[in-house]
Amino acid sequence: MKQNEIEQHEDYKYIAGLCKNDPVLIGEIYQKFSKKIITLVKKNSGTEKDAQDIFQEALIDIYEQGKKKDFKLTCPFDAYLYFICRNKWLNQLRKKKHAGVTIRELEEYGENDGQDQAEETVIANNRKKLFTAMFDKLGESCKNILRRNWKGMALNDIAEELNISYGYARKKKVECIARLTKLIKSNPEYRSLKIF
Repeated sequence: MKQNEIEQHEDYKYIAGLCKNDPVLIGEIYQKFSKKIITLVKKNSGTEKDAQDIFQEALIDIYEQGKKKDFKLTCPFDAYLYFICRNKWLNQLRKKKHAGVTIRELEEYGENDGQDQAEETVIANNRKKLFTAMFDKLGESCKNILRRNWKGMALNDIAEELNISYGYARKKKVECIARLTKLIKSNPEYRSLKIF
């Protein structure tokens, strides 16, 4: 399974700014995006203090995600931030009320493609995380064969390099992919990530 190369969105600069603790970009984030989050939270039974807390927690989460080398932002930063803040606030409301809660969306984000892109960014990064975790559970021989094959190396070259027969390399590759697929599908996170 080859991972598709996805272009990093130009708004990744905000995440890079968070990771580098760039005061100019961090200030820009607060100036440009905090009002939308305050409005969202206040429209949904929250206070400005609640919104500030949610905003801070979301920035910390984004900072943690941004530190991972394989993180990709594939949507506008404000849509991604809004998506995270919205979900955090929704979770807090559910905890407080112990019941199903719905969020009144801001009009500009109601049926916005940016929200779909933000959700896809979160899902794609969680897929990568799950894939990597399950790949790490494979034995070294599986990892060696799959890594080389996914980098474009032919199986006969892999067999020669690893000093194994072509037939064994081919059989092992199929077994390893089956094992990896089983590990991924048996993980509880699998269903929520819309994989395969």
